[in-house]
Amino acid sequence: MRFGEVILPNLFAKLKTNSPKILFYDSAYTGHHIEYLNHLLQYQTEVNFSFLIHPKAAEQIKNPFKRTIHIINDAIIKIYEAGLHQLKRGEQELPHILDFCKKENIRHLFFLTIDPYLHALGNHKENSNLFFSGIFFIPYCRMAVESFFSRVWLKKQWKRRQVLVLARQKNLKNVYLLNDQSTATRLNQLTHRDIFHYLPDPIPESIGFTPEILETTKKRFNINQNKKIYLLFGGLDPRKNVLNVLEAFRQIDPFFLNQVKLIICGHASPAYLNQIEKKLEAIPTTLDIFFEPSFVEDSVRDALFWLTDFVLMPYINFYGSSGILGHATKFKKPVIGPDKGLISELMDQFQLGISTNGHDSVAIKNAIIKIFHQQDNLQYGKKFLEDKTPEIFSKTLLNPILEQKPDTVAKTTNLK
Repeated sequence: MRFGEVILPNLFAKLKTNSPKILFYDSAYTGHHIEYLNHLLQYQTEVNFSFLIHPKAAEQIKNPFKRTIHIINDAIIKIYEAGLHQLKRGEQELPHILDFCKKENIRHLFFLTIDPYLHALGNHKENSNLFFSGIFFIPYCRMAVESFFSRVWLKKQWKRRQVLVLARQKNLKNVYLLNDQSTATRLNQLTHRDIFHYLPDPIPESIGFTPEILETTKKRFNINQNKKIYLLFGGLDPRKNVLNVLEAFRQIDPFFLNQVKLIICGHASPAYLNQIEKKLEAIPTTLDIFFEPSFVEDSVRDALFWLTDFVLMPYINFYGSSGILGHATKFKKPVIGPDKGLISELMDQFQLGISTNGHDSVAIKNAIIKIFHQQDNLQYGKKFLEDKTPEIFSKTLLNPILEQKPDTVAKTTNLK
C-alpha cells in the first residue's frame, strides 16, 4: 500500500469544518492498541479526526462512522518490525510521520503511545505549525530503584531527562498517564507546566457472548468447571513473568494441582515462546494446563474471563497500568498482582486481590494457594470501574484539542 493511502473514506455527514485537523498515530497492531483505536472510532462526535496506522491494525478495527484511515508506509513498517530499541525506532519513524503531517496539513498529531518518541520529539528543532500530544505508558517515576548507579537507577535518570527535555517543547500540549493522577501531578511540578493529565484506562462493556461461544470456548480451552481456573492473559513478554508463574505451579503439591487448571493465552515473541515451551516441559503432568500462544477475538476473551476464577498478574519491571486489570475487575475476578508499581497501588486502593513479589516463585506459589481459599472474602472494586468508559477516554483525549483557541495555533514555534 502507498504511504497515506486512504482505505476507508470519511463519510461522516456533519463534520466541524473549523476544527483543527487531528491525526491519531500508532504503528503497533496488537492488544490494547486495537482496543484504543476502536474506542476512538466508535466515539460519536462531529469532530474531524483521522488515523495513520499499520495495515494489520486496519484489518481489525471497526469504523462505524467511516472515519479516514491512512496506512503507514513500507519504511515505517520495516522500522517497526526490525526489533529496534523503542527510542531508536522512534527516531527513525518520526521524520516519516512529520512528512505525512506536513503533506496532509495536520494541526494536531496525537501519539497513542508516545514513549518511543520522547527523545526524538524532545530534540526536534524545526519550526512547525504542528501541535502534538500523547499517552505516556511507562513513566519513570514508579521505577523501583534498589541502589544508586544500578541499571534501573541509570534508566530512571535517563527517562527523567527525556521528560524534562520534551516538556520544553512549546508545541507539546498534553501528555496522559493511565490511571495515575499522582504521577501526573508530580511531573507537572517537575516541569513547571500543566500538561500531564490523568487518563482513565478504558474498560469496554462486555460485547456479550452467546451460549454457543461459551460452549465453544470451553471446548477450545478444555475447561472443566469442576476445577478452579487460573488465567494468565495478554501479550506475553518477560515483564508478564510467565516463567516464574510456571515455576510457582511446579512447586505446588499434587493434591492442590488436581483441583485447578492453568490457562496461558497470548502472543509471544519467538525467543520468549521458546523459553515458555522449555519451562512447560518441566511442569508435572498433575497440573492441567492449556497454553495458546496467540491473541483471541473479543467475544472469546470475554467468555474466557467469565469462565475464569482468578487472574494472574504478578508482573515484574512493570510500572504502569494494564488493561488486563480492567478486564478482571469487569468480570469480578480476583487478581494476583505485583507488590510494586501502579498496579499494586490500585489493587490496594480498590481491593482487587492479592499482591505478591513477582521475583519470588515461592511467594507466587503462596499467593496462588491463598487466593484459592480466600476467594469468598475478597472485595471487588466497583469504584475502580466508575470513570473508565470508552466514551470518557475518547472525550478526555479530544476535548482539550477542540478547546484550543484558533489564535494559539503554533506559527513560528521553535521545537527545541
